[in-house]
Amino acid sequence: MVEALVEDGHAGRTYWPTGPEPVRRRDAVRMIGEAIGREVGFVEPTAGQARELWREVYPAEVIEWFLEMGRHPEGNSWVSPDVERVLGRPGLTFDRWARDHAADFR
Repeated sequence: MVEALVEDGHAGRTYWPTGPEPVRRRDAVRMIGEAIGREVGFVEPTAGQARELWREVYPAEVIEWFLEMGRHPEGNSWVSPDVERVLGRPGLTFDRWARDHAADFR
């Protein structure tokens, strides 16, 4: 959402960019595997394991947000309207994003 950085009217605003559809973590990993042409394993860490793994990388409130997203059976079940509001079009699907960034995962 480069527009939010270079266009007027966005100063002081907070955006929550999401894709246009909910995506479970397991499905996101599967889509990355499909994009790179190989199976990618998925192991869901416990909340305690995740906190330990992520504590050096993310602030505590971000870790808790990640964990809260993982508690929903449908995955990231909340879809923000922010991308469409700023860009004037829906965001890319995760599947499209994974295909566009497949080289980053190889």
